[in-house]
Amino acid sequence: MFDNVTPVSPVTHRDAGWKDPDSYLFASTESLVPVVIPEVMMLKDMTLAFVKSTPESAFSLVAIQSLHAGYNLYVNDSGRWVGRYLPLYYRCFPFCMMPIVDSDQTALCVQQGSYFNASFEEGDHRLFDDQGEMTEAMSQRLDLVKMFDKGLRQTKELIELLDSMNLIVPWDLYVQSGDVDTAKKIQGLFHIDEAALYELAPEQLKTLVANGSMALIYGQMFSEHCVEFLGIQYRNINEKKNLFKNATIDAVFGEDEDETFQF
Repeated sequence: MFDNVTPVSPVTHRDAGWKDPDSYLFASTESLVPVVIPEVMMLKDMTLAFVKSTPESAFSLVAIQSLHAGYNLYVNDSGRWVGRYLPLYYRCFPFCMMPIVDSDQTALCVQQGSYFNASFEEGDHRLFDDQGEMTEAMSQRLDLVKMFDKGLRQTKELIELLDSMNLIVPWDLYVQSGDVDTAKKIQGLFHIDEAALYELAPEQLKTLVANGSMALIYGQMFSEHCVEFLGIQYRNINEKKNLFKNATIDAVFGEDEDETFQF
């Protein structure tokens, strides 16, 4: 989603402005959205999972928006968000933090496009005032971006601990289209191994409780029932478009290795 960004500068962008999104069509092709630990308990109708961008990379925490690439079941045709909670990642748009080359620091950046104007236009929020100071509206948006950036770092640390305890395992989630024997397994999703959690030593459990990992663990586990929401959305779309014929979703823990969708 953030694929054409530029660093925000009080010099370069002194006269710039941005608009709050009037729709979420910009997210309509996002099948996954990054989420962070401070919002885990607010995602009441979104399924959480762990994914890797490559087999060698670290795990990331995401909310599943579709089991088909290039589609977001939480955004309708008119661009309205149909979920009960809008993820922080989207509330930051069109701003984000991006890593600074050869540094462990990040810089505020803005997505160039229809919601950002290099020259202020009517209806825009200004980034900076005439004195080059950040406006109140920009300061409030920056607070959201910083919250997400800080949460991303916290979440990464917690995930690394869970992974070191072998608590994150492949999640066998299937999409069924038509007859039962047509079920296809979704590749690339991981979740908490509940059995492994209960087998941890007391000191390991104490560590998880002390650093706040239990919120992430149970947040992910409890969110798994939200695949039902995806199933409802698929059925609603089927009635209108026949987009995913007879699609249903089942959480199945089996050994089938059918590969249909790679995150």
